[in-house]
Amino acid sequence: MAGSKALPTFCFLLCAASCALAAASYDYMILSLIWPGTSCQPGWNGKPTCCVDPYIDNPEMDFLVEAMETYDSATGEVVAKCEPNCRFLINPLADLMDDLYAYWPSLSCPAQNGLQKWKTAWCTYGNCTSLSEVNYFGRALQLRARADVLHALGSKAIIPSETKSYSLEDIEDALVPKIGFSAVVECTKKIGVLSTEYLLSRVRICVSADGKSIIGCPFARKSNCGSDVKFYPFTEDMLGRPRHPAADHIKLPSDKTMAQMAVLKALPGICLLGLLLYLSSSPAAMAASKSDYLILTLMWPGSYCTSVQPTEKCCMPTNGEPAADFLVQALETYDSTTGKPVTKCSSSCAFKILPLVNMLDDLYTYYANLTCPSNSGMPHWKDVWCTYGTCSRLNQSLYFDRALRLREKVNPLVNLGSSGIIPHATKSYSLEDINDALAPRIGLSFTVVCTRNYILWPFFYDDYLYQIRVCVSSDGRSVIGCPNGRESNCGDTVKFPPVPYALHGREGDSVSSTLIELPSGDETAL
Repeated sequence: MAGSKALPTFCFLLCAASCALAAASYDYMILSLIWPGTSCQPGWNGKPTCCVDPYIDNPEMDFLVEAMETYDSATGEVVAKCEPNCRFLINPLADLMDDLYAYWPSLSCPAQNGLQKWKTAWCTYGNCTSLSEVNYFGRALQLRARADVLHALGSKAIIPSETKSYSLEDIEDALVPKIGFSAVVECTKKIGVLSTEYLLSRVRICVSADGKSIIGCPFARKSNCGSDVKFYPFTEDMLGRPRHPAADHIKLPSDKTMAQMAVLKALPGICLLGLLLYLSSSPAAMAASKSDYLILTLMWPGSYCTSVQPTEKCCMPTNGEPAADFLVQALETYDSTTGKPVTKCSSSCAFKILPLVNMLDDLYTYYANLTCPSNSGMPHWKDVWCTYGTCSRLNQSLYFDRALRLREKVNPLVNLGSSGIIPHATKSYSLEDINDALAPRIGLSFTVVCTRNYILWPFFYDDYLYQIRVCVSSDGRSVIGCPNGRESNCGDTVKFPPVPYALHGREGDSVSSTLIELPSGDETAL
């Protein structure tokens, strides 16, 4: 009798122990990073398949966290939903919210604020781990940043493109230096009428049970991709809300366009499709679609003010104070197939200053125009936007903001200085030393450009360090290897003159057209 009474208790304890063993059986995790350029491809009707809450900033144009899944290495099976009565609290994640919205957003339609996605991840996988809620999400974000898949691919010239395909082998090789052999590339299979495409959809990375380290995968996992893989761009247009009003202006169609529209209405379906294909191949459309990487041009003011023609001078801007540093001159759009710039993609370019209000101080400081007569810089910004910005996939605000952020990331003045290459009125430096000083920070993705001043043409001249041109991804986020080789035009030795206005102060600021007079060599000797 006593034994029969104890039996239910024994069974209960056995069941509880079994549940505990199941919950504790995870011993590694897989971080799944999704590429929205594939998952957010428009539907058959052209409508967005991804949506973002209108009160939340757009996610980063990067690989995003999809989940951090728990696995059992003994079976290779996923371990999930270990707590039937799961509790998810948002308060512990307060300090992570900006990063969660940027790198772990909900892209489902209708738009959500992300809370349901994070709750699902926590209740499915997170509570099977030994981590607290804040550590589970925080370490997933840290691992994403450490893996830095987009930059790893970009460093091997594997950049998002509407037209290019990349070999799976090259993609996997590009990930090895950063992630080792613990990554599996997955694709979405897109079956067309005449062909089948494999679209890069996610990268899955094995990590330790504590979420701190990338590890070799306990179970070998094969890619489901074909030998050639498409890597489509991820753009704001894919998200189910309009871009900033400054980036999309409503324009009335021309008479020619109206006539084309009338023809379209009269044609049967198959002819309509043919005409649409024809229209999409117009020069403007083709130019806009061909830009698949950018070049950030940074100008050294000391050389610009040294090299202007004798009849010209460089002038202080009427607004703000330019830094005695490398200044942004342009963020140019390029086609990697031809190696040529893609320009003026909008025949009726609209430039608005309102979207740039929050970054005006930085624009005045690091995107200044030193041409004469003195100006506010706005004509130059408009010219850059209408020449290159309209050919990029960025709205006006992002185009200028990312140029400024890239300048800060590259930071050539500091990198040159760390190797003893500092502005000097009389010294010259070898081009090789300049390249070697920049390489640790920028890799081999830059070109040094000089301007040549002849002392006695054509035999005697000085080369001045004028520009550093850096190849970056089409979304303006990452420095990449240059798709097209570019050689420096400098000689073996290069001058790096000081910035004149840094030497003489700003005593003429009250005058709107203050001229920058070049000092003599004695005055600038260091």
